[in-house]
Amino acid sequence: MKTSSQHCITKYSRQPDLVGFEYWVDELNQTGFRGGMIVSFANSDEYIENTATVVDQYLDRISISDYLLVV
Repeated sequence: MKTSSQHCITKYSRQPDLVGFEYWVDELNQTGFRGGMIVSFANSDEYIENTATVVDQYLDRISISDYLLVV
């Protein structure tokens, strides 16, 4: 299992700030649930800004029918 610090380095390519790191360590220790941390990282402005170009490039390469279910 990755630590909070490893998730931050993986998602943001940087070391975590101390306040955020302590928050997530406490959250993980209390709940044992890392899904909330991953969702928060993925929805953060920083992550969205850092991945926008890659996401846009991916979406430009696929057709809407590749990810839209029509019944």
